[in-house]
Amino acid sequence: MKNKLIALFTVLLMLFQIVAPVMAMEVQPNFEQESTGGVRTAVDDLFVMSNSVALNEHEQNKNEQSKGIGAGTTYDVNAAVSYAIEHALDTPQYSGGDCANFISHCLAAGGITIPNYSYYSSSTYSYQNCSGTLGAYTNPYIASAAQLLYLSEYYEVITKPSFSQIELGDIVFTNGAGGDPDGHVVIITGFNGSTPLYCGHTNARKNYPLGSGAANYVVKMSTTSPEVPSAPEISIDKKIFGVGEAFRINFWSEKAQSYWAGIYKDGQLVDEINTSYGYWGSVCLHEAGEYYVAVIAKGEYGSSNTSQYRFAIGNDSDYLPLTPEVKTDKKIYAIGETFKIDFWSEKAQSYWAGIYKDGQLVDEINTSYGYWGSVCLHEAGEYYVAVIAKGEY
Repeated sequence: MKNKLIALFTVLLMLFQIVAPVMAMEVQPNFEQESTGGVRTAVDDLFVMSNSVALNEHEQNKNEQSKGIGAGTTYDVNAAVSYAIEHALDTPQYSGGDCANFISHCLAAGGITIPNYSYYSSSTYSYQNCSGTLGAYTNPYIASAAQLLYLSEYYEVITKPSFSQIELGDIVFTNGAGGDPDGHVVIITGFNGSTPLYCGHTNARKNYPLGSGAANYVVKMSTTSPEVPSAPEISIDKKIFGVGEAFRINFWSEKAQSYWAGIYKDGQLVDEINTSYGYWGSVCLHEAGEYYVAVIAKGEYGSSNTSQYRFAIGNDSDYLPLTPEVKTDKKIYAIGETFKIDFWSEKAQSYWAGIYKDGQLVDEINTSYGYWGSVCLHEAGEYYVAVIAKGEY
């Protein structure tokens, strides 16, 4: 029995010596997933105060601007590396595949924002890898292949790098379970002699040695310091267009060298354009509904910034709020008496209300609620209230 145990131990030891070098290569499964406004107005009938509220040109519609998508102005290597080391052993946010998501957090700590939405990578702007994902609509925040494509628009990528070509804070892509060369992604957080050490998820690794030849791609995060364009200003001559009506979308961004613009409906991209001009002419959509256009302004060294603008296709009556109903509990109030003004409009998202006396605005309110509470006026006279109901468009 003793001899059998010794023989079994010897076999296990030999297997460990064979498997251990392979484990150092850190080939991991590829579990990554892809993851305002029209207005209507009402003027209340005259009411009188022995002391006692029309439309004023007020509050023009504004674009919805969302800033922050795209590469940052600088990459703080130390901040990114510190975050990676501190959080390397945290419970993964996505238990089935968290490598790209973890790197997105590390890059954010270093000042680089990865977009968390489905992103189109074209051959004009993206690095050609061999996993077949070029041109795909995938989310670079949580998908490693898409993350490589996105980063390659802004930073140098080296294929099959040697250890001497890998630096602190660089992003390294290795094989996934299916053999995809960009199926897994890690961040370099140190060195043991010439051997790079990395941190990463899905299997939590902290300052783990990178296997020789394991790196298929390295993104050289120190090779650029992008100058970010301003968030694009987007304008359309109106917010609601008829089905099949042609219109033009204008956009402009300081320091932008080119633009990508995409029109979305129900979260799906329905049309797009790459252009060096600040407009998209002859847009024509043939399905009624609510849309938005997203514009990416691309600057020198691959920096970028993004804005969005909402519009609709169909009839005005489909989207504009109805004329507000305005009421008070009585028509004559005493000087200094507190009262409430109620208003309501179908399809309204917010309201502006103003109280006028002798044609002059004496008080106003912006609110998302259908009332104006605690109104109190201290001068006798005749007043009226004007209410603007604001819709999505």
